[in-house]
Amino acid sequence: MAKEPRPKGYPKLKNYKPSQFMLPTSHYDKKKADRAVTFIENLCHTKGKWAGTPFWLLPWQEQLIRDIFGIVKPDGNRQFRTAFVEICKKVGKSELAAAIALYLLYADNEPSAEVYGAAADRQQASIVFDVAKQMVEMSPALMKRSKLMGATKRIVNYGNAGYYQVLSAEVGGKHGFSVSGLVFDEIHTQPNRQLYDVLTKGSSDARQNPLHFIITTAGNDRHSIAYELHIKAVDILEGRRVDPTFYPVVYGLKDDEDWEDEANWYKVNPSLGYTVDVERLRDAYREAKQNPADEITFKWLRCNMWVSSTVAWIPDAIYMREHPLYHLLHDEPNPEMTSFVFRETLMTHLLLWGNGYCQIIRNGKGEVVALYPLMPNRMTVDRDAKGRLYYQYQKSSEDAPTMEGSNVILDPSDVLHIPGLGFDGLVGYSPIAMASENITRDIINAREKKWKVVLPESFKIFMLDNNGVIPDERITIETGIALEKFLCIVPAIAESPNATDDIDVVITKYDEFMVFDEDSVGPDLIPFARLSGDKLLCLCYENKNPQIAVWSFEGSEDFSPNYKKVYSSFDEFLSANNIK
Repeated sequence: MAKEPRPKGYPKLKNYKPSQFMLPTSHYDKKKADRAVTFIENLCHTKGKWAGTPFWLLPWQEQLIRDIFGIVKPDGNRQFRTAFVEICKKVGKSELAAAIALYLLYADNEPSAEVYGAAADRQQASIVFDVAKQMVEMSPALMKRSKLMGATKRIVNYGNAGYYQVLSAEVGGKHGFSVSGLVFDEIHTQPNRQLYDVLTKGSSDARQNPLHFIITTAGNDRHSIAYELHIKAVDILEGRRVDPTFYPVVYGLKDDEDWEDEANWYKVNPSLGYTVDVERLRDAYREAKQNPADEITFKWLRCNMWVSSTVAWIPDAIYMREHPLYHLLHDEPNPEMTSFVFRETLMTHLLLWGNGYCQIIRNGKGEVVALYPLMPNRMTVDRDAKGRLYYQYQKSSEDAPTMEGSNVILDPSDVLHIPGLGFDGLVGYSPIAMASENITRDIINAREKKWKVVLPESFKIFMLDNNGVIPDERITIETGIALEKFLCIVPAIAESPNATDDIDVVITKYDEFMVFDEDSVGPDLIPFARLSGDKLLCLCYENKNPQIAVWSFEGSEDFSPNYKKVYSSFDEFLSANNIK
């Protein structure tokens, strides 16, 4: 039984009816469904105001659990082998996924269970794992028969000789898995379908009762495995396709549904009002109305709509006739420019500077009457002390006479901002200049800001010249330790051999060993070169002026890196190795 009574006002599923996709030959086994529900509700929430309280299932969650675990074939095995759940952010996805993973590991009566948590990268896959680990730690009954291995992201169940293991796209094409349970988180972020195919195609053949549980938000790539599964789920729901082993759940708005209608927010977010505060959603909506980029994000993450791109060229909504900017863009943005010239100008700005800006001009009635392009190189985008977005524009004599003063602060409601690919969520970077030396300095500065450190100037210059380089001459740090390759401080193209040697990727891969506080000081160790023997050469920020250390994973434990200082500064490293 649960530890405490269900909170007053916290809803419970009433009058359960089995899924419409239950076969005539299948039946609902209440005992099996109750077993799964009871197990999960004896776990505890790990986050927010409900942390430490029993994981009481909301109606939509209990419906899902009873359908998946209670609908069985004549032989007693589950009818549904794959459950696809597409739902927006902040509804408790991670906790539900973690609870299902633990049930498959501890209570599914599967000998030597192999349960895998999969995602695009180790960090994403670790989100569900970390929740599952906390749930076990909060359950004395589970802790008695468990071993928690944080460094390797594994939970071992001594009771059935099974384990729960984190995997990511980095496993590549490895095979040999015998999957009894799979929890696939945010499949829309997968770079390709390789990991999905490895874990679902034939890997469960030796299991009598496997389950693949896929939970994700909508994405932006309509040529991905996520969109393929989305279309399959929608087709099944709308009767165009039949697959009795596939359980579809899609909470999301279609392209022609009104994302501004608050009633639709409740339609796509069944946790709204319970685990999700409606006022926060209203705040996000108000931001979306002020900034087209935020509009795309709201539609995507809050309404679970498949958008054409997370980086908008011109947001889809503007091409709806009721949008206040539609007729301007379609007919004549301003008296001096045709629609074609205007759009060509913005596209040029986007390509050269990574951002397109326009000033929105209104008449005395508040009606939008004109759009004027602004030069991106004279625009600054930032947030004030209260986190509010603002635009500061340096005016010149070439600009249209639509503003007074040399430096003008513009409200977000007065700016149409079309950002390209960026690093901070505020501005984009030019896809053309990305490969040029001018922008790489900006990228380094952005990383410096992200890591919350001051990088030595000699380090910046050197890493620009040696981004992802393998040294022509042997560099020996200590006896027997050779420097194999410098990492990429400027991100490499995802498909290139250097992609996995990006500094941020390496930090993410090994962050469980690192001591850092993302909110205040950033990482203590910043790797910049690979060494022989599975070691990294790092900037060590124990003090303001970084030293150089060799970081060895042998002997490293959670938040306890095993490293040795070898040079007092980066300049000493260069000098000692005769590097110019």
